[in-house]
Amino acid sequence: MMSRSVMDLKDVCFELCAGGILMRAPELVQLPNYQSLDPVEFLYECLTSEVARRETRKVATRIKKSACFYPDACIENTLYAPDRKLNRGLIERLACCDWIRNGEHCVITGATSSCKTWLASALMNAAIRAGFRAKYYRVNDLLLEYAESASNTTLRTNRKKQLNRYHQLMIDEFGLGGLAANQRADLLEIINERKREWAKA
Repeated sequence: MMSRSVMDLKDVCFELCAGGILMRAPELVQLPNYQSLDPVEFLYECLTSEVARRETRKVATRIKKSACFYPDACIENTLYAPDRKLNRGLIERLACCDWIRNGEHCVITGATSSCKTWLASALMNAAIRAGFRAKYYRVNDLLLEYAESASNTTLRTNRKKQLNRYHQLMIDEFGLGGLAANQRADLLEIINERKREWAKA
C-alpha cells in the first residue's frame, strides 16, 4: 500500500479548485486522535470545508453583483442605541426574510444620517446569504434606466423581466428630491409588475 502525506493533496486540490480541502486536511492531521479518525469522517470534514468555502465565495460574488451600498453590513453588527429607537425584534424578523418570501415590501424611514441605508444593506445582505437575488439602486438611476426603454416595447418587456429576476430591490435616496409625474408612474409600474409576478409564484 502506497504511503501518502497530506501535502500530496496539494496538486490534486489545485486541479479541482478545492482549496477548502487543502485548508482542512492539515488541521485534521494535527488532531491528537488523528490516527484513530475514521477515513469517512476525515473525507466528510474535508468536503464540508470545501462546501463552506464555495458558499462563502458564492455569497461574496452575489453581494458584489448586487451593488450593495454597504457590502460589509450585517444585522449582527446593528447598534441598538436608545436614541436610535430601533425595534430589535422587528429587525431580527425582517432578517429572516419571510417578508420577501411573502412578496411584501419594507420601507425604512428616519432622519438624515440615521443609517437607513446601512440597515437596508444589512437586510439585503441577509437576504443574499439566505439565497435570494438582490439588487441595489438609487431611485433616480433606476428610473432613468427604466425610462430609456419607454419607446420600445421589447426593451421595456425585457427590462421588466430583468428587474423581476431579483427577489429584492433595494431602492435608495428618495429624499434627495421630488419625482416627476412620469417618474412616479414608472415607479408604480415597477412595483405593480413585481406584485403580479409574485402572485404567479
